[in-house]
Amino acid sequence: MRSLAVLALGGVVVVVAGRLRWLTPSGQLAAAIVGLAVLIGSGTLGVSLLFVFFLSSSALSRLRAERKGRTDEPGGRGAMQVVANGGVAAGFSLLALAGWVPAAHYALVGALAAATADTWATEIGSAGRWPTWSVIGRGRVAPGDSGGVSIPGTLAGIAGAALIGVVAALFARSGADADDWVRMGVLAGTAGMFIDSLLGATLEERLDLIGNDQVNVGCTLVGAAVALALHGVRW
Repeated sequence: MRSLAVLALGGVVVVVAGRLRWLTPSGQLAAAIVGLAVLIGSGTLGVSLLFVFFLSSSALSRLRAERKGRTDEPGGRGAMQVVANGGVAAGFSLLALAGWVPAAHYALVGALAAATADTWATEIGSAGRWPTWSVIGRGRVAPGDSGGVSIPGTLAGIAGAALIGVVAALFARSGADADDWVRMGVLAGTAGMFIDSLLGATLEERLDLIGNDQVNVGCTLVGAAVALALHGVRW
């Protein structure tokens, strides 16, 4: 019964997100598939984390657009953006069906912590005129430039990662203790966020070998890997 309620709520969120132009039609379809995979594999834990990531990130994106006077522009995440941010989490969620628990849930938390940290850092970091530096040491860059990091953006990213850890501590039924879930979220999310900046500054910006979607996949993979590495450490 609970799963049906969560599934119904997820469907409502996807529809409303389309109405609000947070998702394009292809993005709605991709979000439904990713959400279903997370629900099947990780239940309430996974869906709660996915909701927190998606709703907070979409709200920040809309607020930044409104501040810059772009509310009349067509927007919304497309299918590739949805998969780039949530595909790794969905994949690890399904591994839980094979009995890889709680490790699969650790990876899920790490991936979504990284996605949340990166998105919060990007939205907050590019919203103001504060000093922004290239992560590879090329000096000052404009806020919002690929590979740029700022103090407000970094702090926002860490806060987003911590929020994922807190939600995981509230909904996880096994595995780490509450403090460990939060620590895992912060460390995995922060690592993924900085790898995203590094990939953006090098392979995307300087070498033009990959695009932003591939950078986001790398970010979430690193977040999952860090969480799994911490899974093997006795706290």
